Amino acid sequence: AAATLTGAGEARAKKQLEIDGETVEAWGFDVPLRVVSLLGSVPSQWAEDFKAVGGPHSKLSLQQRGQLADIYSELVSGKGGKKSAAGADLVTVGDTWLAAAIREEAIQPLRNHQDWRWWELMPRRWQQLALRDRAGQLDPEGLVWAVPYRWGCTLVAYNYRKLERLGCKIEDWSDLLNPALKGQIGMGESPREALGVAFKTLGLPLNAESRDLQRAGLSERTVSDRVRQLREQVKVVSDRAAARALVAKDVAAVVGWSQDLAPLTDNDARLRLVAPSSGTILWADMWAVPSAAGINGQEPSPLVPLWLEIALQPARVSELTQLQRGLSPLMLPEAGGEREARSSSSAGTATLGQKMMLGGYMPDDDVLVRSNFLTPLSMETQALYMRLLSGAD
Repeated sequence: AAATLTGAGEARAKKQLEIDGETVEAWGFDVPLRVVSLLGSVPSQWAEDFKAVGGPHSKLSLQQRGQLADIYSELVSGKGGKKSAAGADLVTVGDTWLAAAIREEAIQPLRNHQDWRWWELMPRRWQQLALRDRAGQLDPEGLVWAVPYRWGCTLVAYNYRKLERLGCKIEDWSDLLNPALKGQIGMGESPREALGVAFKTLGLPLNAESRDLQRAGLSERTVSDRVRQLREQVKVVSDRAAARALVAKDVAAVVGWSQDLAPLTDNDARLRLVAPSSGTILWADMWAVPSAAGINGQEPSPLVPLWLEIALQPARVSELTQLQRGLSPLMLPEAGGEREARSSSSAGTATLGQKMMLGGYMPDDDVLVRSNFLTPLSMETQALYMRLLSGAD
């Protein structure tokens, strides 16, 4: 298939190249691809691989932004141009930003996704996350709005010596409620994540709805009380200060993102990591196409599909193998039969041999299978969450 996003590409192939058993077209004149990524999220080797595969006429411009919020702000501004993310062909969008970007019409769907190899390479679990309706809600019959290229998860980092002195351990979310840990916990600033942790301590799904509470025989008051109980355990509420408090021994444990916490254990032998056994919170950085993307304001670059394949080729799994840098989408295990079905497929998740190349901590597959992304909420569930949080005040 010709490497165009919408099927109307102007470029004409000059020659064909073979990579990973697939035929790729090299262009007969310069074709640009402008990418705006989150700082530090793209391995440097990808740019070299892209140039090698795309040929001398593939012109890559890779710019970076320090925060996901910076990229999103430029996207929703709608102002294109060479310096704005809104005028790029591809940008990094965090999975929790994706629904808002769709609703704001800041990005466009990737059409004819079934025709491209990157879709075949994407495990089913990721396909489910990418398929959305035009309100940004998950929809198995929806359009593809983004393609993942790295992921991580929420972990608990703890000072094992301090826990020993306190006479407690942390293996699952409910362990954070141990009275011995009152005033010994640090957490990030996200109310949604805090509520998700409270859900998990009650045996509820991460993205619990009213029917989940009813099924478990739990009242809204019970959940609000659990949120309040969790808050009483927390001494530091800050995305940045919490990790510093752990290093300074001001707290015994911190709940935070893997890329923030994993580096701490490299420099301090007292610190350990754990992914709660009942499952944790997953996050992902994804490629999306801005609504204003296009060559001369017409179409996104025909090189977009080639770049999307970079993150999803099994040969490149080894370039994202540590939690502190993010992990390849192929390293996230799938549940049950889907995982088994893909184990014999070239488009499956990472093999055991690939995982043995990992450095540092890696959650068990069983824990990751029980883990979930924070998914978009319906209006009804948003109202429920507001009641639960306000009831804990």
